[in-house]
Amino acid sequence: MERLLRWRKARKNYQQVVEFPVEIVGRDGQVRRFSFDESVRLYQRRVVSAALRYEGTREVREEVEHCRHRIEQLRRSYLEHFGWGPFRGNAVGSVLGTPRAAEIVAFLKRVFGEEPDGIASMLVTPVDTGLTDSCFVQTAGRSFLLYCWNLERADARTAYTEMVRRLAEAPPGEGVERLLVRWACADVAVLLTGTTAWQDAPPIEEPPVPNPTTDPWLDGIRALYEGLPSLALTRLEQGMETTPSRKVLSQTAGLVALWDDKAERAVFDVRTGLIYHPADPLLLYLELLALFRWQGLGEGQRRLAELQIEPGRRRPAGAAPLLLLAGLAAIERGSWWVALRLLWPLAQSPVEPRFTTRGARQLGLWMVELLLLGTVGVLLLALVPGLALPLKLLLVGVAVLLFLLPAQMLRRRVRKMLQVRGVGPIPLLSPDLFPRERRGEPAH
Repeated sequence: MERLLRWRKARKNYQQVVEFPVEIVGRDGQVRRFSFDESVRLYQRRVVSAALRYEGTREVREEVEHCRHRIEQLRRSYLEHFGWGPFRGNAVGSVLGTPRAAEIVAFLKRVFGEEPDGIASMLVTPVDTGLTDSCFVQTAGRSFLLYCWNLERADARTAYTEMVRRLAEAPPGEGVERLLVRWACADVAVLLTGTTAWQDAPPIEEPPVPNPTTDPWLDGIRALYEGLPSLALTRLEQGMETTPSRKVLSQTAGLVALWDDKAERAVFDVRTGLIYHPADPLLLYLELLALFRWQGLGEGQRRLAELQIEPGRRRPAGAAPLLLLAGLAAIERGSWWVALRLLWPLAQSPVEPRFTTRGARQLGLWMVELLLLGTVGVLLLALVPGLALPLKLLLVGVAVLLFLLPAQMLRRRVRKMLQVRGVGPIPLLSPDLFPRERRGEPAH
């Protein structure tokens, strides 16, 4: 099935202009019709959930690339049907003149409508483009300023947050720019501002929890499925406020926070769970990974030393990810023998999660290659007859250097894996980590 899906993605023509509503084949083989907004959000949800739906790094990468190509195709098609002026390539900016401008057109259609005084008679004039794209908007006797950002840029996210804060702090009164409507998706944010009150403006609302229930964990999972990790994390933390001893809430909150690049928040959420479950392997694993990413290698290594994760010690069920992380940390500090003793049993285990055994085997293979490279080099040089002792020592030094350079490169790669999300061929966040409340297992 996975090979068939990969073959279908490989032969997909992303240059075609699609019609709306667009027909999309689900994983169950059923064909469903989606509007522009629904189809783009569907693929954005698939991007967010790719790491939970696929285990291998290659499969995750292929799924993300496919979904992003489809999002760009849908946006280009929407602009082809409904775009005009600066939204169809006449402007250059982070959003204007790019397929992302389709999100602005869809936003304006939702806010102003089509007829009689909506976007059909609207004049949009770019004022400034670059980090923050801004336009002068005039329709039905009213004037507005439109701001938009490409949220995939960290500096643009900062500018967007600062703009929202500035507008929120602006004093009331005529002639003062105020926020009228705002909207954001995974990679685009839009603000519409004006200097006079607008009674008929759509309300500014945060996205609601999809199909809310009385279970905050289930609400968080549904928000996560809808591609709203920040909302999912908020709902999970709300549940922790009322039932902090419920293990699955702190486990899921820590995993979602790390997945959403909020390592500092993950530390606090996970440590709340550790108060009630101090020996839980998943909570300890998430705490260590969050410390490596938030406070750096030194703090992560210090906490690891406190836990005394050493070769030969008996570990509870579910501790395989913890052992993999301890092996990575041992490589980072140059403790090759300790790393081999930690990873070797893990690589041979038939019952542990696949991402841990695969990771252990890959790391073990790298270390064995380094060991063989250094050993073979030294032996070959030592056995060469007829060389003077100084020359032999020089060649042995060269062989050792050839061993140390790859070793340093491996340690550098491991440092990046510990500190940065998605770096390297070994995933540290896998679908296998996703917690579940099993029947008969105490939740508190």
